[in-house]
Amino acid sequence: VDIHSYPSTELLRLLASLLTQIAATNDALKDSSQAPPSHPHYPSGLTTASLNSLANPSSTLTFHARNVPTITLEAYLLRILKYCPTTNEVFLSLLVYFDRMSKLTGRAFVIDSYNIHRLVIAGVTVASKFFQRRFLYKLTVCKGWRPSPSRTQSARTPVPSSQRLPPRHTP
Repeated sequence: VDIHSYPSTELLRLLASLLTQIAATNDALKDSSQAPPSHPHYPSGLTTASLNSLANPSSTLTFHARNVPTITLEAYLLRILKYCPTTNEVFLSLLVYFDRMSKLTGRAFVIDSYNIHRLVIAGVTVASKFFQRRFLYKLTVCKGWRPSPSRTQSARTPVPSSQRLPPRHTP
C-alpha cells in the first residue's frame, strides 16, 4: 500500500481505531489494577514501561488531563487534518513516536484516555516540524540556494577597516 496515495481520512480512521483500542485496553488495565488482586495478570506483549506504570498508580505524566476529552479521537484527528493539512507520514510517525516513548527505560508511559489527545497533538507538531525541515533541506540542496540581491551585494563588498569591530577579548 502506497501511503502517499492512500486517502488521509481513511488512514486517520484506522489510526484512531488503533489508538482508541490501545487507550481503552490501558484504561481497563489501570482500573483493574486499582483493586488489589492477589495475582495480577497482564496480557503478554505489554511493555516494561506499561507494567511499571500499572504497578505504580501514583505516577502521572505531564500530558494527563483532569478529565477525558469529550471529542472522539477520530473526530480530533480529522479536525487536525482539516485545520492543519499535512501528509500521511506525519500521522503515521505518531505510531513510531509512541512506540519509542513506551520503550524508554526508567519512565512510566501508558497511553490512556486521559493523555491520548495531548500526545497526538504534540506528536503531530513534532512530526510536521521534522518533515518540513527535511523537505526544506532537500529543496535547498536540489534547487540550490540563491541569496537575495542585497545579500549578494553586501557579501561582495568588503567592510572598510574603519567600520570593523575590534576583536573580542575574553579573559
